[in-house]
Amino acid sequence: MKSFSISTILAGAAHLISIPTGLILLIFPIILTTEIISDDKGFTQSIQSYQTLLESNFSLSLPIIVFPWIISGVCLISNLMVTQNTSNNSIRLRWKTYTWGAVLLMGIYIFLSPTGLYYIPVGLLLLLSIIIKR
Repeated sequence: MKSFSISTILAGAAHLISIPTGLILLIFPIILTTEIISDDKGFTQSIQSYQTLLESNFSLSLPIIVFPWIISGVCLISNLMVTQNTSNNSIRLRWKTYTWGAVLLMGIYIFLSPTGLYYIPVGLLLLLSIIIKR
């Protein structure tokens, strides 16, 4: 049995954490929404409630959940490929570049997505795996 490096284990943990995070966003109502009940002569009544990801963004819910899972999977696979014994250093550099690109995309996703705060542990684990792998 092959032993894995710490950076590969961290990338795998990030990949495994991204799956239940997406499921939690689908099942539990954690997204705050405001619904306007009446808007009459300058007097507005509204209700704030929590909704699930499917209720608030039905058409965008699948890409919101799948994107971090794919990005962490790319980081995991590229971490595994860097550890392969190849004589060509340009191939290893290419796989390291894929890993850095995946972490950069994850950081942009965390910053721009309305549900990005829930993926901060995934982003931190991916960043830590890259720092260790260096």
